[in-house]
Amino acid sequence: MNFIRKMCEGKHDEDVQQQMKRFSTGNFINKAIVEIKKGKKIKIKTTFEYANWFVKFLAEKGKGKYRVQGGVLSKIDLREELGVEVISYKQFMGVKKMEINADLPKEKILELLNNYPDALMLFTFENDYGKIKTKVKAPKSGKEKPDAEPKVNYCTFVTEDEGFLEEFVFDFTQEFKAAKIKHTFAISNIEVPEEYKNDPKIARMKAIRHGKLIREIEVDGKKEIKEYSF
Repeated sequence: MNFIRKMCEGKHDEDVQQQMKRFSTGNFINKAIVEIKKGKKIKIKTTFEYANWFVKFLAEKGKGKYRVQGGVLSKIDLREELGVEVISYKQFMGVKKMEINADLPKEKILELLNNYPDALMLFTFENDYGKIKTKVKAPKSGKEKPDAEPKVNYCTFVTEDEGFLEEFVFDFTQEFKAAKIKHTFAISNIEVPEEYKNDPKIARMKAIRHGKLIREIEVDGKKEIKEYSF
């Protein structure tokens, strides 16, 4: 289950915390955007927030090794941890970019995701269930144009399994040709657990955000808005 669906269902876990810890109070628009097109196959395009989740979901659907292209963005040098040849290594503003084109076992992919949740595993690979294609570039911060809607092409996931749609269209009809979902995080309060109040750095990472999640849903040209408290 992806973090947006968890938030809408009132759940808070490490996945939700990982996504929300970078936000202060205020309204943050055009987040976790999803575009869906239905044909013989289902094509889902999203912004960067779903990258690691897509990789984990698809890896778990198969077995053995995958031919993986792409790279990792991390503040930590993970060349040794990747365990394969890094064909390109660059560093900018403290962020390491490590590109690979190699066979990675399913278990290795899941291990990397579990051990380094702050890294972006921008992998492109496929199995019998579907395929994921991810851009290997740093997401735009949005500071220059905070209200501008980003391009929805960071991740592209393709599958024939219509059941997968439930991850994104859990609160509206699945009978459509095209859908687009945008989210606003309206954060009104930040709760710091008592045990972290004397450590500002850890407090920021462990603090729980409260507010409203606003889903702007457009289905075959018809729009509606739904709100959920978190």
